[in-house]
Amino acid sequence: MQFKDDSFFCGDYNSKHRFWNCFVANRAGTLLYNELSSNNLNLFYPDEHTYFPLDPTRKPSTIDLVLSNNHYNISPTIVSELISDHAAITFEIITQSQTHEQIHRKQLDFSRANWSAYRKILNIDFPIILQTNINTINDIDARVDSFTSSILEARNTTIPCLVKNPYKLNLPDELINLIKLKNSLKCNWRRNRDPTLKTVINHYERQIKYSISMIRNENWAKKLSNISPSNQSIWKTARLLKCGNKNIPPIETENGFAISNVDKANKLAETFSQNHENPLHRVRSMTDYTVKHSVNTFINQNITLDTSDSLPLPTLDEVKEAVKSLPNNKAPGNDDIKNCLLKQLPPMGFEILLTIFIACFKLGYFPKKWKHARITPICKPQKDPKKSTSYRPISLLSSISKVLEKLILAKINKHCNDNNIIPPTQHGFRTGYSTLHQLKRVIGHASFGLQNKMSTGLITLDVEKAFDRVWYQALIYKMINLKFHPTIIKIINSFLNA
Repeated sequence: MQFKDDSFFCGDYNSKHRFWNCFVANRAGTLLYNELSSNNLNLFYPDEHTYFPLDPTRKPSTIDLVLSNNHYNISPTIVSELISDHAAITFEIITQSQTHEQIHRKQLDFSRANWSAYRKILNIDFPIILQTNINTINDIDARVDSFTSSILEARNTTIPCLVKNPYKLNLPDELINLIKLKNSLKCNWRRNRDPTLKTVINHYERQIKYSISMIRNENWAKKLSNISPSNQSIWKTARLLKCGNKNIPPIETENGFAISNVDKANKLAETFSQNHENPLHRVRSMTDYTVKHSVNTFINQNITLDTSDSLPLPTLDEVKEAVKSLPNNKAPGNDDIKNCLLKQLPPMGFEILLTIFIACFKLGYFPKKWKHARITPICKPQKDPKKSTSYRPISLLSSISKVLEKLILAKINKHCNDNNIIPPTQHGFRTGYSTLHQLKRVIGHASFGLQNKMSTGLITLDVEKAFDRVWYQALIYKMINLKFHPTIIKIINSFLNA
């Protein structure tokens, strides 16, 4: 059951199932339930029964339903008076979801952006932001809010919106005139029902359908011929062919299926939360309690913002280089600031960023708003899309937070390299190293063993969710023992904790 557009159907389905408040299930109800489970459909029903049989031995049921395709939120309510053996039902269609979708269809056309006007507007707002002092973490949050608001206001003023309609075709004038003629003939046929006229209309409809099909094929062929590995077109086309419908089907729960978007989101959030929960967060034994208590006590005694050994603070050149290294085509985070908006900042904008970052280092604080992400669930390959465990989260963080992360990472890497903390056999997450280097190393060991008539053993470990379930307190504990600068430890601790 597929719907091309936003649709809803309501009425007496004569379908009984326990999922929608019936005592028993019939064949029609089982078929409808299976259809809901295998497709991206929503079923809405009132809390009370809608059908009351005249036979007193039969039980009431709910067979008056509303079916839609996830583009509407519907709140059905029952009217107390009976109409024959059915109760009258009223329902309200809440169209916020439709409005939200229309907003997303309006995309900012950055190719027509007026960047000079963008910088001019920011140069008016930024001096006011620079005048405020930063002494506390609340001052940092306030400056982040002001800086973000100024960029978004300048963006909305200087970058035009482009409304994309994926179904719109640029038809030639001859075909448009033929469509008008066909519509005119159809109006005449409705009045006189002339069979000869109907034959002409059918001929025009076949001709129009064939012409539109040829135009679509030509557009698709042109799109394929313009695909190039040097840009994002190849990946966009691959996603178009592979993903198809991006809507998530109903997800299995303990009590049935999560069908509405809110229920799906809650179920996925519960699963993601469990996947990222470290086992030591829940104390199961006295040993766990002892380990947690000793680690937390050690951290509380040693995590201080000691300024006696001052850490070199970020410079303006480092901030500009970090912004410049951001990829252009990455999706924005929760603040809706794309990387190109940061790259087009006036000089005063980079000064504001520098003052915020310096304050974050001095106070050992990572702004809360930069830790909020947009989570997009992606179904894993060859996994059942009806199970919440089949999805992995894709987190879209703020672009400005990524700049601060780059500055922090540079300090961490410098300390690791200066003190030889990372062993030479470690190849992951190191600049200039990859899995190919590790593979070559393993092959070298095996070849050496064969040449010297020695056996080579290989043990591989697949640790599930190793990075997802890192124990934050243990990480801070290790950083303290490895003599990382107190400023870095405190800002990492702020980043990892809410």
